Amino acid sequence: MANKTEKPTQKKLQDASKKGQILKSRDLTVSVIMLVGTLYLGYVFDVHHIMSILEYILDHNAKPDIWDYFKAMGIGWLKTIIPFLLVCMFTTILVSWFQSKMQLATEAIKFKFDSLNPVNGLKRIFGLKTVKEFVKAILYIIFFALAIKLFWSNHKSLLFKTLDGDIISLLSDWGEMLFLLILYCLGSMIIVLIFDFIAEYFFIYERYENG
Repeated sequence: MANKTEKPTQKKLQDASKKGQILKSRDLTVSVIMLVGTLYLGYVFDVHHIMSILEYILDHNAKPDIWDYFKAMGIGWLKTIIPFLLVCMFTTILVSWFQSKMQLATEAIKFKFDSLNPVNGLKRIFGLKTVKEFVKAILYIIFFALAIKLFWSNHKSLLFKTLDGDIISLLSDWGEMLFLLILYCLGSMIIVLIFDFIAEYFFIYERYENG
């Protein structure tokens, strides 16, 4: 008689959740943080105050009091960096909460002496998950290379244009190019993230069935 696959029960799902066996992707969390952080820096981040101080010093050869200079720069950076950190922190919490679906993995945070067993370590090294991580790393390299090539083809004129500008224009143009490059790389990660999410789904489902 053929083996009959039993679908995981609600109790199995709850027990697996407590053990941390939930469908989640660290790469997805990192990618969303990068996307939100990049959009924040590109559209919300206000660096005009700091740039105006630098521009004044460079253009007018000004010699401000050193304490006032560092105070102005420090306050300017704090006003821009702290909101950025808060946005990234909130994004991390939100994405992690969404993936875990509000279920705390209570047993996953317990220390397990089995993790110190070298035999278990060797089993993990040659496991399917290791193969998945290797394939994922190769895909990242390929898609990042394609993203950089596409970025170079579309924006190389902007790169050469910056050679003739002043320091302020140079910083602004390079900031814009960095912003675009990050968006290109994030766009290239979508296919890898889909692959990772599907693979994690099957790994977790297998644990549910065998748990």
